[in-house]
Amino acid sequence: IDNSEEVFDFLKKKNFYFFEGADINFSTQIFFFREALSVFCVLGSGLTNCIFSPDGVKVVAPAPEDWGDSFFYPLIQARSGKFADVRGKISQLNLALKRDSAFLIDIEKLDQAFQSLGM
Repeated sequence: IDNSEEVFDFLKKKNFYFFEGADINFSTQIFFFREALSVFCVLGSGLTNCIFSPDGVKVVAPAPEDWGDSFFYPLIQARSGKFADVRGKISQLNLALKRDSAFLIDIEKLDQAFQSLGM
């Protein structure tokens, strides 16, 4: 996310706790997801641990515009959760893998996604 500082500022106001999955062991990741009522994560494998989240988890997943991935919708549905996509304008196209392109998140759209989930 090219405007990650702006996005982090938004998330801090929402009292989100930040961690990088690669920096902590698997059992600690599971602990965090078990306790998470809300999750914000770029659409991709980082959402896999939502399988350990409590029922009713709310997930906001940003991704580059026009990149389709419906893998995580049924996972969140199985948790009786709610899922909101936030697609951002690509700022640096990765020709090899569009999903890995740098992108910008419109904070108004991000706020709308949070509001739609009651967050």
